[in-house]
Amino acid sequence: MDPAHFAWLHNGILGDKANPLIPDIEVSRVGVNELHFDTQAAVPEKGGMQYAASIESTPPLSPAGVSGKDAVHVHLILRQHPAWGQNVYLMLDNEKFDCRSGCPTLPVSFDGESPKPMKATIPPTGEPALFIDDDRIFIQRILRTKKVAIDVALKSGGRKTLVFETGGLDMSHLPGAAKKK
Repeated sequence: MDPAHFAWLHNGILGDKANPLIPDIEVSRVGVNELHFDTQAAVPEKGGMQYAASIESTPPLSPAGVSGKDAVHVHLILRQHPAWGQNVYLMLDNEKFDCRSGCPTLPVSFDGESPKPMKATIPPTGEPALFIDDDRIFIQRILRTKKVAIDVALKSGGRKTLVFETGGLDMSHLPGAAKKK
């Protein structure tokens, strides 16, 4: 894992471009043959520690061999921030969600069940993120789930079903969330 890019790719979420210090990060990984979240990290933030777990969709949105500014990646992130509290969101690199016709809900399926709508929000600050507002329910479900599928619309990629292998999430790396302010 290369934490040096956090401030530029996830400004204000995992770092700050104005102060791009590389923090000491604790990372754990579940066994190679098990389903797992790719990274689980603790990053110092103003007011305390931010804890996050992240996993990329499978298969990736970009074909093999595409990298840099042409690569499109989407991560499912579970975050506990000292000021903002607990969040679950999708974060895109080099793409934007298409919410022209609205993104008030996302169809979410756990382990192949019929999709159920979950409330969603685009941040007003313009990051390429889509927050799942039903974060408590979502986390309760993925703790008992091996795979979650989320239907989204992308500006240049059309409708996509993003699939995340969610087994192996260890909530001990994401201690209790601060209250939302």
